[in-house]
Amino acid sequence: MPRDPHDLLMIQRQFAAALQQPLTGDSRERADLDAGHRQPDPAVLRRAEALLADLPFSSRAEGLETYRGQYWYRLLDSMREDLPALRVVLGERRADALFEAYLLAGPPSSATLRHLPNQFPDFVAKRPELGAIRGLALDVARLEVAECQCFEAADGQPIRSDELFSAEVALAPHVNLLQTEHSILAAYRRWWQPGVWRRLAAQVATPQNLVVFRTNGRITVETIAPRPLAVLRAVADNRSVATALGQLTTAGRLRDKDAGPLQGWFHHWQARGWLVHAQGSERGDDVESPGDSCRSSSAAALRPSAGGG
Repeated sequence: MPRDPHDLLMIQRQFAAALQQPLTGDSRERADLDAGHRQPDPAVLRRAEALLADLPFSSRAEGLETYRGQYWYRLLDSMREDLPALRVVLGERRADALFEAYLLAGPPSSATLRHLPNQFPDFVAKRPELGAIRGLALDVARLEVAECQCFEAADGQPIRSDELFSAEVALAPHVNLLQTEHSILAAYRRWWQPGVWRRLAAQVATPQNLVVFRTNGRITVETIAPRPLAVLRAVADNRSVATALGQLTTAGRLRDKDAGPLQGWFHHWQARGWLVHAQGSERGDDVESPGDSCRSSSAAALRPSAGGG
């Protein structure tokens, strides 16, 4: 008689719980982890062992340890591959201990390893034991995770110039805007050199604005000035170019003399595919509301002429 699907689900969950127990003994050494660690829950392991059929060349306990080892080795290797700069900033031992603590606190819920570090910056932000290096570690973690997210994010449907004021606008999913506590980009470009991080950590923190994006299949990181960053954030928050520019003008962050730079910024962003139709909006069907009217000539300069363009 076929097994009840609910029983199979229970068995899968019990076995997964055993796999997620921390590594011990020789398995920790093979994973390059620090030797000291609490023992896994004996009851969980006993139940998982009971679910394994006898293996021809090893005991059930050895078989479970093989599965558990492969589970942990793959996850740890993935974290190391995705966050190599952070391992240099913190040192390999401390970074690996942080990776293990992160995986124990929240086992992966996605079928792809690309999503594995998505919550890691939030985890770093809540680790006071990192001390004075925590701010720098958080900046680096956010940048490396942004690159991971950028790698597989969609492009989106580009916005034409004549649609800027009629369509709902969003940033392309592959574009990430970051504001870091430290100016990390120069050091990040030489991430494998511990000396550059030591010098940066010893300096007074200077904030930096970064944009992480994909172009021609390649991940790129660049600095971005405060005013264009403010425009991009306002457009993303409001899903409307008109509303964003109106808000920034009212707040005094855009002036008439900004008309020329604004045109250059939007031309640059559109050429790179950064501005796209918001998901779920109909192409060209959105109508600007009366409250969205621009309040400056700098914003009005972006509007297409009667002849299009």
